[in-house]
Amino acid sequence: MKVSRTMKFSIFGTVAVLAIVFLGTRVASASPAFRSSEVIDNPSPVGAYTSPILTMDFPCTVVGFGWQGAGSLDMSIRLYSGHAWGGWFGAKPEDSLERDGWNMATDPIIAASATKLQYQLGGSDDITAIKFVCIGTEHGSIAVGGNFFRSVFKSAAAAEGLDVVSRSEWEADEDWRFDSDGEEVWAPEYEWPTTFVVHHTAGGTGGSNPAATIRGVYYWHAVSLGWGDIGYNYLIDQNGTIYEGRYGGDGVIGAHTFRDAACNSARFGGNGTVNFNEGSIGIAVLGDYETKQTLNAKVKAAIATLTAHKGKTFGIRPEDQNVFHGDTYPNIVGHKDLDCTICPGKNLYSKLAGIRTAAQEKYDALPKSPQAVVKATFVGQSEQPLTMPAGTTKEMWVEFRNDGTETWRNYSPAAPTVIAQSSGTLKLTGSGSNAPTLVTANVAPGETGRFAFSITAPRDALDVTEEFALAINGKVLSGTTFTVTATVTDLEYAAAMDSMVIKPATFINATQLVTVKIKNRGTKTWQHGSYKLRIYDLGDAVSRFRDTSWPGEYGDINFSEASVKPGKLATFTFTFRSPDEPGLFYNRYRLHGDEAVVQKEDRSITRVDSPWQAAFVEHNIPAAVMNVWRLGVVIKFKNTGITTWDRSVVLKAYDLGDAVSRFHDISWVNNYSPARLKEQSVKPGETGTFEFRFRSPAEPGVYFDRFVLDRNGSAVQGGEFTLLTRVDK
Repeated sequence: MKVSRTMKFSIFGTVAVLAIVFLGTRVASASPAFRSSEVIDNPSPVGAYTSPILTMDFPCTVVGFGWQGAGSLDMSIRLYSGHAWGGWFGAKPEDSLERDGWNMATDPIIAASATKLQYQLGGSDDITAIKFVCIGTEHGSIAVGGNFFRSVFKSAAAAEGLDVVSRSEWEADEDWRFDSDGEEVWAPEYEWPTTFVVHHTAGGTGGSNPAATIRGVYYWHAVSLGWGDIGYNYLIDQNGTIYEGRYGGDGVIGAHTFRDAACNSARFGGNGTVNFNEGSIGIAVLGDYETKQTLNAKVKAAIATLTAHKGKTFGIRPEDQNVFHGDTYPNIVGHKDLDCTICPGKNLYSKLAGIRTAAQEKYDALPKSPQAVVKATFVGQSEQPLTMPAGTTKEMWVEFRNDGTETWRNYSPAAPTVIAQSSGTLKLTGSGSNAPTLVTANVAPGETGRFAFSITAPRDALDVTEEFALAINGKVLSGTTFTVTATVTDLEYAAAMDSMVIKPATFINATQLVTVKIKNRGTKTWQHGSYKLRIYDLGDAVSRFRDTSWPGEYGDINFSEASVKPGKLATFTFTFRSPDEPGLFYNRYRLHGDEAVVQKEDRSITRVDSPWQAAFVEHNIPAAVMNVWRLGVVIKFKNTGITTWDRSVVLKAYDLGDAVSRFHDISWVNNYSPARLKEQSVKPGETGTFEFRFRSPAEPGVYFDRFVLDRNGSAVQGGEFTLLTRVDK
């Protein structure tokens, strides 16, 4: 006989685990930990074999069992709790799984502090070994007051008006979810639920300490069976108390209903297996509702309350039906509706119709959700900036705080998405058309959720920056903008401007020597003459700074070095000749050669000024005149340029559309020129005067005039002002 005993310690108490194995013949040997007894009366054998009475070292909350052999297990068990034996009951597992060479029953026996056990086997000789595992979740535990932890821990469900005992309240040891390497055995997966599946646990109800029973079921599922967690989403005791089951919160997929291929073929006429865990919420009631318990009002109310509230969360109307894994079922079903089982027992299954009605009444009575407030705040993101080889992909994340009123769910059809806020084609492309994954399954208001997405470095750009933002229901939320910046490496031919020596401002027709240095950011060496610098105006037009010394129309300037290795600088020196008119001018610089170059193009903006410049000082034209007036007008401008004015500087006047001014007088120099400069010369810094007659139009109205200083047909820079004059009759 093999005996193993392990102890696991939780924060609040101790869980003791005791295993006994019967090998070969059906005779149980004595063991210090799990031994036979000759003192207690042994009733007459029933069936092919009745075991001796087995006494445990500590009270057994849950008993799990397994067997070896080709046959199916035909076994009955009775348990001794307190001071009395319970009756014999069948322990024929409806579901089992293979683990370490044993067939393990997935549902353990709820023992309610049993201290002795006896079993009977049927007549099959194919069973070669039996294993019992006693789980004592009360052994050495601290007494827990009924309301103490409820006041300390507040479950998330309580915020919905639904009172659920959280895992921390019923003292779930979260270490059981991890293997010896610290890896989570059964990481939570999520799917939007549409159906509630009701179960019973079979066996006892958990007596006065149902939390201990749930810890036992949890250990059996998580550790003994190797699942890594309890299979039910919720459990309910005889007092109608609801307990949180499977770790992960709303939408997490449990392990409670799975139709195997044999069952599917024999009973349902289908092929293959059906995993009803996906898209369902599994609710288990403690107790045996086939032969022992009847449904009391507290349990019925608890099931109705739970399904009403969670139905409201997920839009599941308790009295309705839906298509679930290819067939139509009620939204609240019993386990037996989906699988080859008697679960949840006839005494519970027969009450499901009434439970649906009660749940629907509660569902309808729940208040309607107010208009959702959708808000979020950017919290942080993964490493920035990125340095990535061209064509490679890097995983990233970004976090937002939910400042709205509704929970974000990553398994919801309307899950939040990150989108590109800027228009145009993205140079950084994420997986799934840049659709991220909300990693955090349920992000309640006030909580922070993480989004994961991937970025692929482009092959046609060097330094890329893109803005993104959070969008919910297609609406981009303010306060959620974040930026992704990437520097792309490992391109064969790549270049980026390193420096430029150029005057930001110059005069018309002036020349200057410009020096541009460009870094070779590729992996190949440039040879002299193989790559040349080209200079473009807007729209790739010929630069207006083109000089006759340039080798080509667009410059085609050679660098001065014999060769430029990766990471080194190429030097380009050339002459700029300014245009013959003032203004702001744009130039773009691009390397051109034998192979296409991926480059970060730089540009320059140069201000070209005229040496002839002016600033308006004053005039004496009234705001309103009579239509018969002929006024003497004086207009003054200051010479703000670097050249002395002479009498070649004239004042011009224009109506709308550059037509002849309607204040034109016969004394003007010509139709468009009221006067020449009065002074013979006006040095820089001095003020020049223009005197002339201003004849009012005969027709009353408001008239426009634009006055412009001109020299030899070119406007004097800054020498302009406009005027509105009202003419009365």
